[in-house]
Amino acid sequence: RKTLDLDKIEEIKAVAGHSNIRKTEITECVFNAHFSAQLLGRAILAINAGAKDCNEFNFKINGEVGQKVCAVDLGGVIGSFVSMGQFLSALSSKCSGKPDVHADCTSAAFNVIAAVDALAVVGASFPLTCGGEGSQVDYKE
Repeated sequence: RKTLDLDKIEEIKAVAGHSNIRKTEITECVFNAHFSAQLLGRAILAINAGAKDCNEFNFKINGEVGQKVCAVDLGGVIGSFVSMGQFLSALSSKCSGKPDVHADCTSAAFNVIAAVDALAVVGASFPLTCGGEGSQVDYKE
């Protein structure tokens, strides 16, 4: 009967651990691809909303409130594309199976841009939601 020595057992554990890490990376890769596609759809919806809200007629009848609504829409477009950039850059690192410091750096940079965009959108939307100004918006033509 053969027995495994301690070194062989550790080697088997290391290989199994590496296999689990790779499976996790593949799962992250799939989710990153899915989220990227979802964010593209969100960007398209935000562009559509911006086309409706960001026009002279809306600004004329809704004034400053209409401009805030437009700013929120445009921030949504920017945020969607920035977040999509985050997930796409993460794809490069997770799907290849090799660390990609440039892709990770790009993802971190997109993270900072997304945070700044979120602050701008919240700043524009806060008076519309919590301040009640959004109830004054009129979409009639």
